[in-house]
Amino acid sequence: MKAAVIKNTVIVFILSLVFGSAGAREITDLAGNNVIIPDDVQRIAVVPIPWMSMVYTVDGSDNKIIAMHPSAKEAYHNSILKTLAPGIEQINSSFVNKDFTINGEVLVSLKPDLVIIWDYQKEEKDKLDKLGIPAVAIKYGDLNDVRNGILLLGQILDKEQRAAELVRFFDKQNSVVHRQAENNSPATEREMKNGIPGVLYVRDRHLVVASGTSVNDLMISRAGGVNITHDLAVKPNWTTVSMEQLINWDPEIIILSQFDSIVPEDIYRNTVGWQGAGSLSAVKNKRVYKAPMGIYRWDAPGIETPLMIKWIEDRIDGKQVDDTGIQDEIRQFFRQFFDVNLTDAQMRDILSLDVNTTGRNAKK
Repeated sequence: MKAAVIKNTVIVFILSLVFGSAGAREITDLAGNNVIIPDDVQRIAVVPIPWMSMVYTVDGSDNKIIAMHPSAKEAYHNSILKTLAPGIEQINSSFVNKDFTINGEVLVSLKPDLVIIWDYQKEEKDKLDKLGIPAVAIKYGDLNDVRNGILLLGQILDKEQRAAELVRFFDKQNSVVHRQAENNSPATEREMKNGIPGVLYVRDRHLVVASGTSVNDLMISRAGGVNITHDLAVKPNWTTVSMEQLINWDPEIIILSQFDSIVPEDIYRNTVGWQGAGSLSAVKNKRVYKAPMGIYRWDAPGIETPLMIKWIEDRIDGKQVDDTGIQDEIRQFFRQFFDVNLTDAQMRDILSLDVNTTGRNAKK
């Protein structure tokens, strides 16, 4: 133990020389690693796709973000961030490949103070260690991981008070979701009859869907539904299914992610080539919905996840969908943390209201 303390002290001293007069400090990331970072972090590269928007939200600006995943840049182009933070357009998105491998040469040229990575990226962490660049690991998991990630970013960015306020908002929104299934299971005919709707969460037109290990599975269960692919507890969190499986499961509700441009009308008209889609209950009853996108895609774990759970709950409770309540909560979020009063047009964009126009999704 004493040797470890001495070793860490030496590392802090050496890195303080590297970082210059600003000095260095030690933090513990979500993987339990002790990481030495500069006292004054100014340049952050972000590998995990949703976490660029998380850094922006906790810091309140894009000033410290120097690099991001290309998929995060794609999401930015379709999100309200394009209006709130036009400078993100110029941020590098070539330092990391779509498969999350890091281009060391590009990264070094950007001179980051630290890089945020997923906790499972062991090879990339080793690469960063060899380059002498601090690697801070975060987790893809449950809502507690998101909560802890917000607090960790507050510590890194010296925005601990703002992070605490965000966590209070996060906890408050999470607490309004009353229905929770601790032991979820695939939707059966009996469960359907007992009023538990089966939900299919679709990533893209190729029938890549959210598995039982995904945060989407958690969202659905917290909202009072059952993920029909819950038993497909595979990693990664998305898996491909067949149309035959889909017809056999017969979901009552289908949610289309923001990772693909498909909209409900594409499913109703079957322009995506899903043979037999017209026989699905969700299609016959016009209960196919496009997921929202605010600061980032609501499909992924983030600060807006409790709002996403509420949005799903509003669509599976069997009543006519009324987005009045969630619109009030979204407006409050943007006023409190970004000093922005959303226009009606911006709200329509966030909630994908222009494509969610049929079936029970009628009252806006």
